[in-house]
Amino acid sequence: MTEDGVETHFINGETNIDVILGPPSGGLVDIDLDCPEALRLTRFVLPKTEVRFGREPIPDSHWLYKASIEGQTTFKDPISNKILVEIRSSGSQEKFYQTVFPPSVYTSGEQIYWSSNGDPLEIVDTKFIDSVSQLAALCLMVRYLPAEGGRQDFAIRFAGVLLRGGLPVDQANRIIELIASAAGDNDFGQRRVAHHTQTRLDAGEPTFGYSGLCEFVDKKVAATFTQWLDISPSEVGTHNIGSTQDWLALSFIDRNQSR
Repeated sequence: MTEDGVETHFINGETNIDVILGPPSGGLVDIDLDCPEALRLTRFVLPKTEVRFGREPIPDSHWLYKASIEGQTTFKDPISNKILVEIRSSGSQEKFYQTVFPPSVYTSGEQIYWSSNGDPLEIVDTKFIDSVSQLAALCLMVRYLPAEGGRQDFAIRFAGVLLRGGLPVDQANRIIELIASAAGDNDFGQRRVAHHTQTRLDAGEPTFGYSGLCEFVDKKVAATFTQWLDISPSEVGTHNIGSTQDWLALSFIDRNQSR
């Protein structure tokens, strides 16, 4: 479309605007937050970008970045098969993906608007996709956190999975506390049990791990969670996530915990 044709096609706000993502838009990547859990967790996990939009009652459901990411990656709840989080960009071989931008109108009639209309944060770290994957994993645990009465036992088993996966005690505690808080657990401060589990691990004493987690959540949920976090479901826990600096989502949690 030429500049002269804009007024002809966009009259009185009656025409929606679709933006092709990826290389055609200068590397624009849309992180589409498709569940309430993601809306509560994202600010603790992903780096803050100054371009966000959505609609009522979810004004921050799209976070835009500039990054060298191709294609679309969708993270789905393994039980309901509904989307939790989606990475939207265009792939190679003319596989284009697009997102409806403000000031368009959503299919249900709500106005789409900017909640922050600045510059998109440019991502140069290749582990950004891992960070989004970790966000999806945390969303899953928030969604399937056991009801009151079983949450402390769940936290003990969850701590075992995280520590066996290579997380330091402080970060494991922050993850457990964050999930509990996002799930509306009023006693989230009491869920910091990783130090006790680490003491037992250091002493060579038995501790709960993956099979213990499966006592509280569906095996499909546990398997998907460990896959998205790249944690081995092995009771031995030989896999190591890596350094704090390499584990992007957790380093963002460290920096943003006071928000």
